[in-house]
Amino acid sequence: FLMYAVSAFGFFHYSPVDYLIFSVFISFMIAPFMVLAKYFFVQSERLGPYLRSFFLILGIPAALTLYEFVRGSSPVLRMMSGGFLATTQVYNLPMLQVASLIGVYGLTFIVLVCNSALFLFFFPLSKNEKKKERFIPVVALCFLALLCVWGLVRASRNYRENESLRVTLLQPNISLEPFNERESAFMDVRDIEPGSVEDILFDLYEKGARERADLIIFPERSFPSSLAGPLATPLADLLRTTIEREGIATLVGAIYEPNENETFNSAYFISGRGEILDRYDKMVLFPIVEYVPGGYYLEELVNDLGVHKRFPMVFTGQPTNGYFSLRHFINADWIN
Repeated sequence: FLMYAVSAFGFFHYSPVDYLIFSVFISFMIAPFMVLAKYFFVQSERLGPYLRSFFLILGIPAALTLYEFVRGSSPVLRMMSGGFLATTQVYNLPMLQVASLIGVYGLTFIVLVCNSALFLFFFPLSKNEKKKERFIPVVALCFLALLCVWGLVRASRNYRENESLRVTLLQPNISLEPFNERESAFMDVRDIEPGSVEDILFDLYEKGARERADLIIFPERSFPSSLAGPLATPLADLLRTTIEREGIATLVGAIYEPNENETFNSAYFISGRGEILDRYDKMVLFPIVEYVPGGYYLEELVNDLGVHKRFPMVFTGQPTNGYFSLRHFINADWIN
């Protein structure tokens, strides 16, 4: 509980009660693994020192890696569980090379093996069998050291100074409330006022363009407009014109709306000539925030029964075409 409470502090912008409930809830996310780890320790007592060390060094990491896989595959658990252990290696370039072979869960397993080996090396479980119990952890740590050496060699071979890419990352400092008000709004670019969301974004882009990088990257859903399709706003044309003027390829996070009832959380790759070369639509969505589990069936049921037409005073804020939209009803994002 203390670990999650400290890690969430400063990132949780709700009431103290909500912060407390959140910390308590996600602290229980680790409870199944703790029970399983206790079971491993109890069952290992009947084994010899070598086999016990081997069993614990591989068994507990395998259990927690499986737990992270199940957690990452479940929409509800993924929403409340935080990041994976593999993300702790984001600055460890040699170790990250392993992820290209065994993926994020394999890297989680390697991190846990390292922790288990260090624990059993410094804190042997049996006072009479310290040397024997430390043998397997030493072998595991030597293997991990060789793995880091391999990753270091591989990373150095992949680096070519003349093939490097200069990237400028932009992070807008915009609160969500004015951004949500502007998203999907059809606005003439002549109405952009100083200090508005659009004005901040374009000013930030021009500052980033002065770095003369090969690529400029905006974060997820940074522009409040669909940049392509029939519902694209004039803001999309202004953005492409600005990119063409600077001549720098840009990756932009924004929504994509092929029609009024569909919305995708997308990333657009725009060339230095202002052309949208490709678009990627987010596949793994965040529950409740980006979609409601079972929401499509609820939407279809309400529309088939016409409930929203019989009780218009309840279903306010709906599109003018008569189609019930759960997105508008709960005042939340609705991503496909």
